[in-house]
Amino acid sequence: MTTYFYDQKSGHPVCYSSNAKDYYTMNGVAYAYVKNGYWYSYKDNSWIGWQKDNWLYDSNGNPLYFTEKR
Repeated sequence: MTTYFYDQKSGHPVCYSSNAKDYYTMNGVAYAYVKNGYWYSYKDNSWIGWQKDNWLYDSNGNPLYFTEKR
């Protein structure tokens, strides 16, 4: 099953994953990987944030993206 994450402000799809570990932009570019519940950028391995209750929170604790299962 493919999971999509949407921008919390615009509601537009931002990224997707078919394995809940590797996320890709809507254009198919590798975006992030998940390790122990934390998201990291494929671009530079920087910490993006963490996922809880179908929300992705940024490194400051602000809601960033949500799944369709919110």
